Amino acid sequence: MRSIYLAGPDVFYPDFEQLVARKAELVRQRGFLPIYAGVMDYPMAPSKWQTGVAISAVNELLMRGADMLIANLTPFRGLAADTGTAFEIGFMSARDRPIYAYSNASAKHTERIIQFYNGERRIDSSGSPRGSDNTLIEDFEMTDNLMIDGTVALRNGRICVPPDGTDLPFDDLTVFEACLNALVLAECGK
Repeated sequence: MRSIYLAGPDVFYPDFEQLVARKAELVRQRGFLPIYAGVMDYPMAPSKWQTGVAISAVNELLMRGADMLIANLTPFRGLAADTGTAFEIGFMSARDRPIYAYSNASAKHTERIIQFYNGERRIDSSGSPRGSDNTLIEDFEMTDNLMIDGTVALRNGRICVPPDGTDLPFDDLTVFEACLNALVLAECGK
């Protein structure tokens, strides 16, 4: 049975176990094995730092056993995808695995950056947008940073967002399910 690693900041939410159980069931219904952080007990170590390293090692082991990835890019604690999720995308990209992703936020990355600057931006002499601190605003009409969208596209994956332009609650699985269906269609059509 082919497996899908489910990446995202879901583990930080209070209803993680219920949320991931719902996702895992949807994955199983489509004939794939779900793999995700928190599926195994993590080893405890003498210090918090050592425990963190041990958790990282387990997650890497789980990803090595996965055939493909679905990443939750819904912005987490900031403007963009969770940093751990970005690492997982990079890890699976380096392994040349199929990568699919979704976000329950409808705004593009550029729009979220402009919001961060309270709508203030200027166009520099080269025609590039810059924030009030004079830093370049990435403007590629992408869901997240160009390295995230780019690696998904380069692996023939897809990033799904709410179709009607409205944001959905973090635990809404409508867009996750659309992403899963796109993956299944692409992978089963091979």
